[in-house]
Amino acid sequence: MATGLASGLGGNNIIGNNYFSLGPAYLHYGEDIADVANLIGTVSVTAASTAITGVGTAFTTDFAVGDLIAIAGLATDLQIQTITSNTAMVAMLPAAATVAAATFKKVDQIDLGDTMNITLTISQKKTDLKSIQRGDNRADASWTGYEVMVKTELTSATVERLVAVNRGYQAVRDSVTGLVKGFGFGFRGYELDSQIWKPLFVKLQSGGVVTSVALEKMKFLRAVPMQDGDVAYSAADQRNVAVAFNCYLDETTLINSVPQLFTVGDVTP
Repeated sequence: MATGLASGLGGNNIIGNNYFSLGPAYLHYGEDIADVANLIGTVSVTAASTAITGVGTAFTTDFAVGDLIAIAGLATDLQIQTITSNTAMVAMLPAAATVAAATFKKVDQIDLGDTMNITLTISQKKTDLKSIQRGDNRADASWTGYEVMVKTELTSATVERLVAVNRGYQAVRDSVTGLVKGFGFGFRGYELDSQIWKPLFVKLQSGGVVTSVALEKMKFLRAVPMQDGDVAYSAADQRNVAVAFNCYLDETTLINSVPQLFTVGDVTP
């Protein structure tokens, strides 16, 4: 005779699985390179050379010193040291291969490095519905939304990572080497979250590397970071930088006609 009871065993994933859940994860902030659009024009590089030559490109508006360029046919992204013109740039390190008339993209995603814990908080929002006939008792409740937040502490808070997670930080790069030589902290002025949100990825660690299993990767579709706590200087405590990501609904990503805050795995129909 049938049990009339679902086993609940389907779908081991990044949140939990059927064999207990333990282990760290990685945080990557920004769009996956596969989902970034190609920029206008084509580029060419020569093996053992740092020169990047463009045709029909707009380097001066598409890139800044320190940005990474991903070139089709190259296994390693190149970091930009100087920008000479719309069609000429110099990389910090030489290209490993020769590539001609290739498509290219600006790398948008940054690895936030080692962390102390990654915490996902999901808070359901409800409004109590009452009537005078029921006194102060709740007659019903209306579901009004969710608040989703991801918190962590960066243990390797380089300048590039600080700039990525707090818009107050401004890096200054050497005009010759392209390396960070200093930074400041200031106020941009009434910037909207919708102007800066990006995807945030939480990816489980498997064997010391990022997992290749789709259901072990979580994508927060519109995430906005803010520094969230003190930075302590003491003889006994490790110095970490606390960061929180506020997550927003993406009305363009629908599952069963419902806008999503985050997705796990392949959610294409």
